[in-house]
Amino acid sequence: MGTEVEIEFSIPNFPEAIRAVGRVQWVREFSYSTSDVHPGMGVQFLKISPPQAIPAIQTFIKRVREPVLYER
Repeated sequence: MGTEVEIEFSIPNFPEAIRAVGRVQWVREFSYSTSDVHPGMGVQFLKISPPQAIPAIQTFIKRVREPVLYER
């Protein structure tokens, strides 16, 4: 938690690779007691390039599914 990461990814309907700097906000380890819940992590984007990718990312996220975990 708190580690800064640099990632590069693509999404459908956006013509170029997206580069981002983010910070790990939550981590979910694998657990045999909750094996139906996949391990993973949540990353808060701090910087996205190109900036025009932001609306495309928001649309993509809304289409895929609702958030699993929320920071409160």
